[in-house]
Amino acid sequence: MRTQHCRHWNLARLLSGLEQAGHVTPDAQSKALGGIVTSRALLRIVLGGRIHTDTARAIEHRLNLPRRWMDQDPAGHAVSDSMKSQDGESLDRPARRSRDRTLLMDRSARDPRSRD
Repeated sequence: MRTQHCRHWNLARLLSGLEQAGHVTPDAQSKALGGIVTSRALLRIVLGGRIHTDTARAIEHRLNLPRRWMDQDPAGHAVSDSMKSQDGESLDRPARRSRDRTLLMDRSARDPRSRD
């Protein structure tokens, strides 16, 4: 599996976990990731943009994941049920009803304020 494909797959799994923890908007997800990427950059990545090596390493560091975790084939490992930020703060919150990511991303992509 190509590295970019693995990174996208693993990021999608992380974002799904953040969404279940109550971080449902790209802005909230960006903040939960410590501002490593802006909400606009996160949308570009989710829509197929490149995940640079330094971004992948920063996300792993922020979430206390092993180095190169995002580059691994996701079939070989599971995402932890409890994600913690680098400063030990839990990113999990009581689960609440989640919005459909596709609709959320489509709405954000159509928002003229989110365009380049």
